Amino acid sequence: MRKLFLIIIFLSITSKCFATIYGVSNGGVFYSINSVNGDTTIINNTIPVMECLAFNTSNVLYGVSRGGVLYTINVSTGVVTQIEDNMPKIDGCAFNSLNTLY
Repeated sequence: MRKLFLIIIFLSITSKCFATIYGVSNGGVFYSINSVNGDTTIINNTIPVMECLAFNTSNVLYGVSRGGVLYTINVSTGVVTQIEDNMPKIDGCAFNSLNTLY
């Protein structure tokens, strides 16, 4: 792991483990960030640029790309899976306790 100066567009913290933060840069690089010491790890450097990231109550990470595509993101591999391709333009997202995405 290394410490980097990063420009992260969106961050999301899983409720399961507050020590890890996940972020996507404006270049489509998916990172994990250790909130204790600031170490960053590149998980995948080829994901779509995201407009938002959010965990649902099952700790599944979702992201909406600039192109309006909803994805799940595997936090271990950075592999994205397309869920929906007709999302409206958004500036942020979050799940409520019933797993409704806003």
